[in-house]
Amino acid sequence: EYEDHSSATFSFMGVAPVLTSASLSRSFDLISLDFDVNTDRGSNQVGTFACGNILKWRREDMSWPSSGLSTAQVETLGTDPTDAAVFTLLYGHGVQCRFETNQTASIVVGAFPNFILGHPIWLKENLFRRGIELTYYAS
Repeated sequence: EYEDHSSATFSFMGVAPVLTSASLSRSFDLISLDFDVNTDRGSNQVGTFACGNILKWRREDMSWPSSGLSTAQVETLGTDPTDAAVFTLLYGHGVQCRFETNQTASIVVGAFPNFILGHPIWLKENLFRRGIELTYYAS
């Protein structure tokens, strides 16, 4: 006899990658962002690109001592600064980002950076996934 049944599609959503560390190179020109597993490179970023593609910033962090910014510098950003303006002020003129491997992204520090060790680095939400698997996004 034939038994009629229906099935539901099942998708396993794996755990999102986790940013485990951010470290400054000995030559002070590169900040390595290390993840716990391989990522999809922030939705497949290639080459060198604007840091605003993968990183975000928070206005309240700009006035923290770890930003290295003076009150006057923060005020020059205005009320609605671009990602490029903020990252240039923090990480220097010519700052760019890139992926060294699927597990490590880098901020290539530009000329005359202002940040101080300990300043927070924020990933853009809903961008990074674990390798090529179907997973939740890192935030």
